[in-house]
Amino acid sequence: MLPLSPEQVAYIERRRRQIAYWPWLATLLVLVLAGIYVWLWVKFPWFLDPQSLLQGLRNGSIDTNELATLAALGNLAFTGGGLLILVIILVTSVALWNEHRLIRCLDQLSPPPPPDGPAMPEAGSGLPPGSVPDTADSDRG
Repeated sequence: MLPLSPEQVAYIERRRRQIAYWPWLATLLVLVLAGIYVWLWVKFPWFLDPQSLLQGLRNGSIDTNELATLAALGNLAFTGGGLLILVIILVTSVALWNEHRLIRCLDQLSPPPPPDGPAMPEAGSGLPPGSVPDTADSDRG
C-alpha cells in the first residue's frame, strides 16, 4: 500500500477527532429528545397519549385550538417524529463506528512512518545538507 499524503493523514486525523466526539454529542441529542418528550408528556399529555386525549375530550378540558392542532398533527406524528430522530442518531452512530473500524484497519495496513534520522542543519549554518553539527568541537573553543 502506498504511503498516505499529508492531506490524507490530516483528513483521517480530523475524522478521528469527530468520531471521538460523536458519542458525547449523540448522548446529548438523545437526552434533549427525551427531555422534550418528558416536557410534552407533563405539559400536553394528549399530544402523545390517545387515552389522555379521550379523557380530556370527555372532561371538556381540551381547548378547540388544541383540538385543531391535534387533528392536523395527530398523536402518531409526534411519536413518529421522535422515533425518526432517534433512528437518525442511531444510524449516524453505526456509520461512524464503522468508519472508526475502517480507519483502524487502514492504520494496520499503512507502512510505519520513517524513523527520525539525524537532525538536519539549519539553513545558513554553513554546513552541507545532511551533515550533523559536531557539538564536541564547539566546547573546545
